[in-house]
Amino acid sequence: MRDDSGQFGMSDDETLFRGAFEQAPFGMCLATLEGGRWTHVNPALCALLGYTEQQLLGVAFAELTHQDDIEHNLEGARRLREGEIAVYETEKRYLHADGHSIWVSLSASLLRDAQQAPRCVIVQVLDISARKTAEEALLTSERQLADAQALGGLGSWQWDLDSDAVTWSDQLCRIAGFVAGENPTTLDAFMALVHEEDRPRTAQTIHGTRHTGFSQSEYRLVRPDGDVRWVHGHRHAIYDAAGRPVRMSGTLQDVTDRVVSEHARRDAERALRQREGLLRSVIDNDKTLVYVKDLDGRYLLYNTRFAETFALAERAAAEGARADEVLLGRDDRWLDPLHAPMWRENDLRAQEGPHEIEEFSDDPSRGRLTYDSLKFPLLDDSGAVYATCGVSLETTERSREREQLEKAARYFEVSRDLTVTTDFDGHFTSVNPALEHILGWSQEEFMARPFIDMVHPDDRAATLREVGKLADGEVTFNFLNRYEAKDGSYRWLDWNAILSSDEELMYYAARDVTDRKRVEAALSASERQTHQILETAYDAFVAIDAGGLITDWNPQAEAMFGWSRGEALGRDLAETIIPAGQREAHRHGLQRFRRVATAGSSETCSSCRPCIATVTSSRSS
Repeated sequence: MRDDSGQFGMSDDETLFRGAFEQAPFGMCLATLEGGRWTHVNPALCALLGYTEQQLLGVAFAELTHQDDIEHNLEGARRLREGEIAVYETEKRYLHADGHSIWVSLSASLLRDAQQAPRCVIVQVLDISARKTAEEALLTSERQLADAQALGGLGSWQWDLDSDAVTWSDQLCRIAGFVAGENPTTLDAFMALVHEEDRPRTAQTIHGTRHTGFSQSEYRLVRPDGDVRWVHGHRHAIYDAAGRPVRMSGTLQDVTDRVVSEHARRDAERALRQREGLLRSVIDNDKTLVYVKDLDGRYLLYNTRFAETFALAERAAAEGARADEVLLGRDDRWLDPLHAPMWRENDLRAQEGPHEIEEFSDDPSRGRLTYDSLKFPLLDDSGAVYATCGVSLETTERSREREQLEKAARYFEVSRDLTVTTDFDGHFTSVNPALEHILGWSQEEFMARPFIDMVHPDDRAATLREVGKLADGEVTFNFLNRYEAKDGSYRWLDWNAILSSDEELMYYAARDVTDRKRVEAALSASERQTHQILETAYDAFVAIDAGGLITDWNPQAEAMFGWSRGEALGRDLAETIIPAGQREAHRHGLQRFRRVATAGSSETCSSCRPCIATVTSSRSS
């Protein structure tokens, strides 16, 4: 190494210093105090930066420094030069000759002469690119894990059995309603958060994991603000070389939405069964013929009175079938060939709107029977006609019957949660098997189309607005839309989504709620059908509770008794339409009815059931 005059500018230890300088496995250089221009560079620095020695000599360090690091480096050099610090150490990026950045650890100090006057800056440079790459990969992995846990409502924890120290992930803190760092740190403190009804069982399961090695359970956590969350926990024990359990780790997933949905579905099913029971009770205990046919005239439903009138039990026995099913799927040509053309013509008129007509049938023992029939269309949620309903009163004997209709609700098994990712252009980048199972598309078919093409046309505008909010950084929770299945149908999906700017991806998690929607639609249809039947019945319909108070009163009851529905509801039936001389007998009869109903049912007390009465007025045919 020589200075600008060609003479060695070092002390008598120059040979030793020069050898160390030239042979050092890391980069070294000498730089001027002002401007930071390199006057000497060693081979390792040349190899690191991709330049020759001649190319680097005279170059200011800032010229090869990444622009984001220049200001910080210049400030450090100033502090070193002015004696504020003895050594300047930092991590920075140099620019390689081919243009890529190199992360280095830099240490700089002043080289002084015999009088301790600073002559130049000596710098040591160590390549740390590999370490930085590993750190960045680790940070990316941690961010992806945190995003995945946040998206799935999944938190993790560890418990040191010797010290009783419990550590929580940030997502677990959010699930339990704590700010990170303020969460409980012992098992007892955590157990205090478990709902008191679930605490003994949960404690037994956790402690039992010491011996079983693995366990899982669902229970409730009570947040500090009193909010209750359902969680599903997985846990496993970790043993030392002697087989002694020393740690336990696990995860908690917030499953509140699923549990609440299941409870709501069960409640809806229970309510639907109760309505079906009431509807069937009304249909099968009246004297009216009630029936439903599809648009081609095939029977979908008929009541007991209908089966009795047409002697379906005898015809069913000949086929080894039941009276309540032998006619299903068949039309009137099988039931009564003589009158089938007239009935079919009336059914077609009913598809256009309600109408009343007189109809006939022939009975082997009674001869010609006459009916006053009311026929009307049944509409789906879109307003389209899907069937016709008929209510026929046999006016030959002046008896009536009322009918409520409902097609049996179909329930589908709740699908597993599904997860997809899309790029910012709206194309799928990954699809999990659950989504393929629900929609029927193969992975290749599904990912070949932009997501918006698969959204129901009526839902696309709202979906694009929600994606726009997601792109602005908002998190999507419980967004509903319909997706096209391969068979051409649409499935209702309940979406949660989050944006990952670093990966330029959008993460979506969805739950198939089509079954829930169908249950809601079935309930709505049941109420519409019940209302249609009761409002168009010929009989006066009166319902009372166990105490004899009126709970329902249809238009025919208003016309027959003169009381409006608003005046009748809540009144004692005995004080309303029962003659004074018969009221005591009515009350005794009601008590006997309740006792008989109670003795005949092991499921429901008669006090929980409405009592239904129909009153038939005299009417000429």
